[in-house]
Amino acid sequence: MVRILTGEDTSYSITHRGLEFLEAYWKLASFLKFLGEKTTLEGDSGEL
Repeated sequence: MVRILTGEDTSYSITHRGLEFLEAYWKLASFLKFLGEKTTLEGDSGEL
């Protein structure tokens, strides 16, 4: 993300690379959450 200051105005813009990073982060967070739920379910049933 890039912060752009122009006089009294402030705006924000995201670069292509920044967008790729955010997409990868969201996918990784979802994947880790899925693994945590799967581990919890398997742990409750006594299977691993």
